Amino acid sequence: MSIIALIALRSLKKNKSRTTATAVGIFLSILLMTAIIVLVMSLLSSLIVTTIASKGDWHFFTWNIPSEQVNFVLETGKVQETATIYNVGYAAIVNPSNERKPYIHHSAVSMSIFQMLPIILINGRLPQNPNEVLLPTHFANDYKDIKIGDSIVLSFGKRCSIAGDELSQNSNYMGTSNEGIEQLGESKIYYIVGITEEINFIENDFSPGYTILSLDTNAGFDNKVVYYRLNNPKANFYAVTSIVSETNIAYNNDLLSVQGIVGKENLRGSIVAMAVVLMLIITVASSSLISNSFMISVSERIKQYALLCSIGATKKQIIQTVVYEALFLSTFLIPLGLACGIGCVALSLSSIGKLVSASSYLNLVFKLNVNALAVASIVIFGVSLILLSAFLPALQSVKKHIIATIRQNDEIKIRKEKALKPKKEKSIEAELVGKNFQRFNKKYRYVIFSLVCSMVLFVATSSYCSYATIWINESMELLDYDIVCNTYYDVYKSINNVYLPLSEIVGVSDSGWFSSVDAGWIVFDNSALTDSASQYYSERNEAKETIQYVFVDDLRFISLMTKLHKDVSKFMNKNEMRAIILANIDAIRISGNDYTTETIDVFIDKTVSFDINYMNNDNRQEYYSNPDADFLDYSKRISITADVISRKNLSVELSNLSQASGIYAIIPLTMLDAFADDIPQMVQMFFKAQNHKTVFNRMEKFLTSNNVDAFLDDVTIGYEMQQNTIAMVNIFSKVFIIVVSMVMILSVLNTTLASVLIRKRDFVILRSIGMSIRSFVKTMLYEYSLYGAVSIILGLSLSFLISWILKFSFSASMKFILPINNIVIALLSIIFILAASMTYAIYKILTDNIIDSLKTEIT
Repeated sequence: MSIIALIALRSLKKNKSRTTATAVGIFLSILLMTAIIVLVMSLLSSLIVTTIASKGDWHFFTWNIPSEQVNFVLETGKVQETATIYNVGYAAIVNPSNERKPYIHHSAVSMSIFQMLPIILINGRLPQNPNEVLLPTHFANDYKDIKIGDSIVLSFGKRCSIAGDELSQNSNYMGTSNEGIEQLGESKIYYIVGITEEINFIENDFSPGYTILSLDTNAGFDNKVVYYRLNNPKANFYAVTSIVSETNIAYNNDLLSVQGIVGKENLRGSIVAMAVVLMLIITVASSSLISNSFMISVSERIKQYALLCSIGATKKQIIQTVVYEALFLSTFLIPLGLACGIGCVALSLSSIGKLVSASSYLNLVFKLNVNALAVASIVIFGVSLILLSAFLPALQSVKKHIIATIRQNDEIKIRKEKALKPKKEKSIEAELVGKNFQRFNKKYRYVIFSLVCSMVLFVATSSYCSYATIWINESMELLDYDIVCNTYYDVYKSINNVYLPLSEIVGVSDSGWFSSVDAGWIVFDNSALTDSASQYYSERNEAKETIQYVFVDDLRFISLMTKLHKDVSKFMNKNEMRAIILANIDAIRISGNDYTTETIDVFIDKTVSFDINYMNNDNRQEYYSNPDADFLDYSKRISITADVISRKNLSVELSNLSQASGIYAIIPLTMLDAFADDIPQMVQMFFKAQNHKTVFNRMEKFLTSNNVDAFLDDVTIGYEMQQNTIAMVNIFSKVFIIVVSMVMILSVLNTTLASVLIRKRDFVILRSIGMSIRSFVKTMLYEYSLYGAVSIILGLSLSFLISWILKFSFSASMKFILPINNIVIALLSIIFILAASMTYAIYKILTDNIIDSLKTEIT
C-alpha cells in the first residue's frame, strides 16, 4: 500500500467520531437512493404487469380499414405482433332464458389474441380450428345443459333493425318488433372445447348476444378488428398511429400511461417526477453531511498538509489523500447501502401487496425489480457524490501558500482601522464572539449552511409529502354507497325481482334505486338563464339542453321532499306536472395547455317553468335515422314547473348525480305515465353495507342461484385502494422525513461540534490566562445563539420559497401549503441540536487538561 493510502487510512482511524458521522451519511444516502430507484422500478413494472393482466398487452386497435393500409403499417417494422377479431354474425336462441340476450354472437379470432388480450380460460382448452368454440361463463350458467364436449348447430347472420341498419354488440336489444336476423349462410356444427370468463372487450353488459370464440383461419385484414403490439412503443407509438385515420383507431390508454407514452395522463411520468424530486432532496442532504465532514477534516489537518508539502509532497498527492479516504469508505458502505435498500423495498412491497389484497378480491403481488443498470446507476451516483464531496475541500486546501498555512496567516486578519465612533458597550464575551465570527467566517459558514440546509430540507420534504397527499385526496371519488347493481329489464320487473330481494339481504344498512331515461330537449328562454349560462350557450351557438328523467321510489321521494321542506302533494298531482331538477353545467375553460372546470348554475330562479320537447323511443329512432331532421318535428311539448335543488347532500340513490353535468328532473315513480310514454328499461340500485365484501358475495350468490342477469359491482374496493394509497404515501413520507432528518441532524452535530473542537486550543489558551468557567459558558452561549439566529432567518425565508415552488410540481391546481407544525418542529429541533452540541463541546473542553491541550494539536 502506498504512503498516501496509509496516511488516509490512519486519518480515518484517528478521527473516529468524524469518520462515523461521514460513514452514516454515506450509508443512509445510498440506502435512500437505492430504495427510491428500486421502489419506482418495481412499482412501474408491477403496474405494467397488472395493467396487461386486466387490459391486455396491446397499444392500439383499428377497425374498418383495408388490408393494404394494415400491411403498410406492418411494413414499417415497428409492430411486434398483431391479433385479429372477425365478426362472423348472430344466431337466434330458441326460447332464450334471458329476454335481454336472445342471441349468440360469434367472433373468429387469431391465435395471438389469447396472448395479447385478457381472455381467461376457466375450463377446457383453446380452439384449434374454425369449428371449435369457447363459451363464456354466463352462457354456461344460463344454459346448464350445454357442456364442454357437446356440439351445437348454429346458423349465423346479420343483426339488423327494421329500417335495415346493421346493429352490433354496442346497441341494446330493441325487441322482435324492431330488429331481426338476416341469415347469411347454412347451418354448421360447432364443438365446445372450453369455458372462458366474459369477453368484456367484445361484449358489454347491455349487449344482446353471448360472445363465443373460434379460431380464424382466413388470411388478410379486411372487415376485421386488428390489435397491435409495438416494438419500443415509446419511440414508435406516434409514428405508427399517425398513419391510421383518427376515426378508425382506439388506444389502450391504461397501458400507454404506465409505459410513459401518453401526455397529460402519463402516470409513469408523474411517478418518475416524484422520485426525481425525492432524489434531489437526498442528494442535497447527503452532500451537505459528507462535504461538511470532509471540509472540517481538511480544515483540521491543513497545517499537516502544508508540512507534507514542505518535505516534498505534491498537491496531487495531498488531493489523493482525501480521495483515498472517500474510496475506502465507498468500498464498504456502497454495497452495504445497496443491500439494505433492496431489502427494505422487498419487505415494503410484500406489505403493500398484503394491504391491497386485504381490501380487494384480487391477489395482487408486487414483485421486486432490480436490474444491472439500476445497480450501476446507484454505484456511479454514490461514488460520484462521495468523490465530489471530498475533492472540492481538498482542492481548496492545496491552493493556499505553504509558509502562510504553517504560520496560520489566514487565521489572523489585519484590517485598516476606521475612525473611532461612539458605540454601544459590549461584554467581553460578545466582543470575542464577534471577533471570532470575522476571523473564522468560513468555518462559521459551514455551520450555518448545515443548519439552514437541515431546516429547508425538513420543511421541503414535509411540504412535498403534504402536496402529494392532498393531490391523491382531491383525485378520489367520495362515495355514499358501497355496492351498485344495474339491470336492463323494465323498471317494475327490476324492482320486484332484483332490488327488493337484494335490499333485504343481511348486512345491507341502506339502499335506493333510480331509473333514468332520455326525455328530450329544453329550448331556453334566455331571460331565465344566469349570466354564466347565457354566455356558455352563446359561445356554443346553442339555445337548448338535453334533459333526463330520473324516476325514484315514492317513499324515498317523499323523504327527500320532507328534507327539502317542500309540499309533497304538489309533486304527486298528475294535473300539475311538477318536478324537482338538478340544473348545473360543468364548463371547461381552456387556456393554452391548461384547462379548468367551472360549475355553472343554469337558472336564475329557484322555481322555473319551461317546456320539454319530449321524445319517446319511436320518435327518437326516427329522428336519429334522419340526419337532417329537426327534433321539433319528432317531439311533443310538455309544460312543467320545476324547483331547482342543490347537488349537495342528496340521498344515497341520487348521490352519483352530485357530480353530473346537465339537467335532471327527479320524479316519483307514481308519476311515470304522466311524464313519459315508455317504461324505462334500465335501473341503477345502490346499497350501503358495513361489511361490503360479505354483502357483495351474498348478492352475487343470490343473482347466480336465481339466474338473474345483472351487473353487480363493489365500488368501495376502488375507494379503499385509494385510501390505502394515501396511507402508504403517509407512511412513506414519515419514514422518508425521519431518515432525511437523521442525515441532517448528523450533519449539524458533526459541523457544530467540529467548529468548536477545531478551536479547542484557542479556548484552552483563554482559560489559561484567566477566563472563568461562567465567562466561557457565556461565550459559547452567544456563539451558538448567533448560529441559530442567522440560520433560522435564512431557513425560514428559503422554506417559504421552496414550499411555494413545490406546489407547481403537481398538475392539479392547489392552494399554497405552509407546514406551520413542521416549521415549529424544525425550529425546536435546531434549538435542541444546538443546545446538545454546545453542552457536549463545553463538557469536552472543560474536562480536558489545560497543559496537555496546549502541548498537542487537536484531533
